Amino acid sequence: MREHLESLAEQFSFELVMHEVDLVRGSDQGVLQEEYWESLIQQIRELRPFCIIATPPCSTFSRARHLYKRHPGPRPIRSRQFPEGFPWLTDAKREQAQQGTKLAKKAWELSELADEIGSTFLSEFPADLGLTDTGVPASLWQMPEFTQALMRKGMHTFALFQCEFGAATPKPTRFLSDLQHFEGVFYPGIPQFDKDWKYKGPLPRGCPHAGQHESLIGLGEDGQWKTAPAAHYPDQLCAFLAKAIYKSWKDTSSVDMGVVASEVLEQVQLDEQDQAAQPEPLVDIMSGCEGPPMTAKYAGRSEQFCDGLGLCSPGRWHPSRRQQKRTPQQQKFCQDLAGILDRFCLRKLGDLAKATMQLALGRFQSWPFTAGDLDELRTEWFQLLPEPEKAGETPEGQPFFLGALAQSLRLMGDPDIDIIDNQGGIKLHGGRPPGTRKSPGSHSSGLPAT
Repeated sequence: MREHLESLAEQFSFELVMHEVDLVRGSDQGVLQEEYWESLIQQIRELRPFCIIATPPCSTFSRARHLYKRHPGPRPIRSRQFPEGFPWLTDAKREQAQQGTKLAKKAWELSELADEIGSTFLSEFPADLGLTDTGVPASLWQMPEFTQALMRKGMHTFALFQCEFGAATPKPTRFLSDLQHFEGVFYPGIPQFDKDWKYKGPLPRGCPHAGQHESLIGLGEDGQWKTAPAAHYPDQLCAFLAKAIYKSWKDTSSVDMGVVASEVLEQVQLDEQDQAAQPEPLVDIMSGCEGPPMTAKYAGRSEQFCDGLGLCSPGRWHPSRRQQKRTPQQQKFCQDLAGILDRFCLRKLGDLAKATMQLALGRFQSWPFTAGDLDELRTEWFQLLPEPEKAGETPEGQPFFLGALAQSLRLMGDPDIDIIDNQGGIKLHGGRPPGTRKSPGSHSSGLPAT
């Protein structure tokens, strides 16, 4: 990867700064050493790299382990049913499984960090191909963090046969990334299975070179397991990934150097007659966004765009201009709240892609959450707030937890949140005293009416 990126840097005259971390490079680079891991995370936060690449070791997850009845080799130590290790493992095997799990989770931590600091992310792991003779192997792609990562903007996943990139064997492999510009033969989409966990795609049943490859199962002539050399990417696959990184970076750097700015200027540019018709704003609208809001043009007229949620609604700004002024504290609260919702949906609904399709097709015959489920979710939400006790109170005659809403929006930096819980200088129960109500004409310029 480095060689191909250096070649691209020389060809297109840009500077490459690349930090590589691998235990093979030295015992001081063990990411399971907590002190080293914390220093690495801090370094990433300071550098804010364009792309973070995380490729955790797959030896404890290897599908080849599940073929021991037909070929000699190590026995499996985990499965889909027991993803963190069989309960009957010896101490040594249990420690081996735990280390593999920890390394996989470190990769997901890096995925979340990339999202937090605005870096792109790339991860690779053997494809999850479902059922074998001895059960269903565990996989990185079965972990709930995979589904959570796919919810992020621009994130996608695809599988490929490495033999189509010059490898000596097919080695079906899956990638997860929000990079674009991947050019080559690959198969987009999440892994699909039937009810018996037999693999259905998106990879075809076999690569185009059926019968031409040596098996990776068992020992080689040198006495080493045949899977070991296959851990290295073939040259063409390295070029495939390096080009995607470079072209995605080039797109981003072009945006930073003025593409978005020119688009925004074009959107807000008014002729002199339109400018004269536009009243000057009387206040500085605190939206958390940068630059002017978008304008709408219709029938020769230009007016400020309105999404119905008030003047400070971030929806009035181009997506690239939103949330530019959010503080680290505001970012953390939003991420924590989103994490609670994501985990709740995963616990209660399982496969979110399937649940979404069921909802779209009208397959839900009843509300999928119980009152207890919602109480559990609200409790988690309230614990994030400064006054969790008040968050759980509802004003008389009011079905909404206005105190919780007010505390949450205040933590998010909403500029006119006082309309919910502080009217006319009077502090309200859970936001306002019992029996008091918001006057009928009041509303927040940045919030939908409740």
